[in-house]
Order: sequence, then C-alpha cells, then structure tokens
Amino acid sequence: AFQQATHGVKRVLFVRARFPDDLREPITVAEATDVMRGANEFFVANSYNNLSLVSTVGPLVTLPQPKLYYAVIGPGALREDALAATREAGVDPDAFDLDLVRFESVPGFTWAGLGAVGGRGTWLQSSGLGVVCHELGHNLGLSHANFWRTTRPDFPDDTRNLPFDPDSE
Repeated sequence: AFQQATHGVKRVLFVRARFPDDLREPITVAEATDVMRGANEFFVANSYNNLSLVSTVGPLVTLPQPKLYYAVIGPGALREDALAATREAGVDPDAFDLDLVRFESVPGFTWAGLGAVGGRGTWLQSSGLGVVCHELGHNLGLSHANFWRTTRPDFPDDTRNLPFDPDSE
C-alpha cells in the first residue's frame, strides 16, 4: 500500500480560500503554480523519478463562515467548506488524488501547515515550499522522523559510553 501511495503520478488540487471577513487572496495563481512546480521537482528528485505531481490551481473561493467560526469548529470544517465552494465554482475535488487548501491565518491555528497522514487533505497557512512538501509527505504516509546524530559530539568525560557510530561522517 505504501508503494501505491508514493509511486506514480498524483493529481493535486490546490484550493485558494478566503474568508468573508478577510477577502485577501492567500496566494496568487502564479505563486501557487510556482510552489507546486517546486514540490513536483522535490518529489521527482527524492523518489528517483518514481513519483510526480500534476497540479491544478483552483479558483479563488470565499468560505461561507468567518475566521472565528473555523477557529472554534476546527480545520476539518474549513477544508470541507473550501472543497464544497470549489465544487460549486466548477472544479470537482473528487477528480484529484490529493488536495491542499491555502488560506490566511486563523486565530488559534498555531501551525504553518497540517497534513492527514496517509490520506487526503492538507491545510496551509504558509506558502513555503518546505511546508508544502512536508505536509504532502504526510499525505503520502510519512510521519515525522526522529533526529539521529551519528557522530560523537564533544561531551564531558563522564558521558563517553553513549552509543554513537564512530565511523559516520
């Protein structure tokens, strides 16, 4: 199942959503196209040409509720409303393998992005390429990795027996 999720061509819908009480455009079509081009290049290179993304940037949609509504109800409702508005605008989210919803910051959402691990759905309060790739990695089934230092740092003498790989550089 993991190979199916991380191989092949994935169709990605990039949803641009704004709020009725904040009509700013969270990202332009050109900016979204550019960041998704970069995401595709990242995944093609890091999958050794086993995974590529074909992205469609959807129309700018206005969510039915103000920011504070989603701050209380949560990001799930925000995504559902954004996908419904995109469908009403003539783009069927079900025709895509993955979807990202980019919106302006919501009070209480203390993250740059969220991604459903092993499933559809990415929420973005940032347009950074690193955030986009990180959250799409979650959609592909990847969890967070632990940091492992393989070289021995300069410790005081009483910690010499800590396990480190002395041959690693």
